[in-house]
Amino acid sequence: MEYDYNSAFDLNYLFYFSLAYMAAVFIFVFKFEKRKYFWIPLILCIAGVLVFSYFFPYTFVYGFPVGTMIVGLMIYVGMLLTFREAPGTLFVALMMGVVANHACFSLWSIILINTPLFQSDNPYNDYIQLFSGIAYFGLALTGIYFVFARRIASADNLSMKKLRQKISLAVFALAIIVLPSLCRLFEMESVFTRVYECLACLVYLFVELYINFQNESEVEKAKIETLLSSEEKQRAISEKSAEILSIKAHDLKHQLNLLRQNDSSSFEQIKEMEEAISQYDMLTNTGNKAFDAVVAEKAQAMRKHQIKFTCIVDPDAINFMSPGDVYSFFGNALTNAYEACRQVNDKQSRYIAMKVRKNGNMCSVHIENYTNVIPNFKKGMPLTSKKDAESHGFGTKSMYYIAQKYGGHLTLREKDNIFTVDAIFFME
Repeated sequence: MEYDYNSAFDLNYLFYFSLAYMAAVFIFVFKFEKRKYFWIPLILCIAGVLVFSYFFPYTFVYGFPVGTMIVGLMIYVGMLLTFREAPGTLFVALMMGVVANHACFSLWSIILINTPLFQSDNPYNDYIQLFSGIAYFGLALTGIYFVFARRIASADNLSMKKLRQKISLAVFALAIIVLPSLCRLFEMESVFTRVYECLACLVYLFVELYINFQNESEVEKAKIETLLSSEEKQRAISEKSAEILSIKAHDLKHQLNLLRQNDSSSFEQIKEMEEAISQYDMLTNTGNKAFDAVVAEKAQAMRKHQIKFTCIVDPDAINFMSPGDVYSFFGNALTNAYEACRQVNDKQSRYIAMKVRKNGNMCSVHIENYTNVIPNFKKGMPLTSKKDAESHGFGTKSMYYIAQKYGGHLTLREKDNIFTVDAIFFME
């Protein structure tokens, strides 16, 4: 169907090249962090695109896609003013939206050409195409969202860290759009070119999705390493504190012995103090400074909230692990257990039990605690209940990372309100 350049406002082209265009980009960016008063540039951007499409509809059809590029530039400027993300990240999201829309439009063109209903001389044919197109694009973009856009965990994964890679993909995306346009310009367009466009667009989106997964792994690994580095500094402080407390406890024992000899009337009070000190020594005097430090630190918080804590450890079971890994793994495990027990109203049910055993060249760890919050699991990992999910949950991920580092594995499960952590580490 030939386009009349002198025709009045054409609803079909306004929808296909403006509203559908913006909707395709929107599904990739709506989760990004927005600026204050973001709605002002957003409204201006939408209005600008619609006005341009109204007065210059012929720039979208036949020949070189000037209108598409101008609208793309307008949307990109609107994105820069609306979202707080880096320009490179927004550019990648824009290209994914443009290509997604192009894939949808290419398939829709094939449907239009090969469907008799849309080739009839019915005076309402344009409106039939319009409403059919709205329904089609709604379904198509919904599919694009669930297959591609939803799988992008955060804007960080679309960053331009690998610039050469992103430039190559951008050139490829432009080629997808420009080459078929040149075919139309020289009247070489066919169903084959449309199929090529659609398949090439889908290939581009799958490549971007693959790169997103790679970036997600790299971002996650970097955050875990940052966490481990921070915990390494905390370990040194905790070890020093535990050492000082151990010395003080040792001195207190001698002072209590002298006090018992000189004042028999306070025997019961002295006995209670000795039991408290003995319990502290039993939990922390394993010979592994990192382990002693983290247990002393967490046990103090547990006593404050009346959480019963039992700890059975083979002294040399974890000596093959680096101090930083010991502190991080057991620190995160006990912190998670402590946070769960704090929320239990029945104080009699608050307990954490830990066993660390050596079996040949293998170290096994079992930690369990009572919980009244039933966690949801995804890929074997409990989902964090905190609001800022993207900034939390890395403590548990670091536990997986450490277990894999030593050739082992980590299993987390919940059954009958008992949450368990089971880990296996292999000695080198």
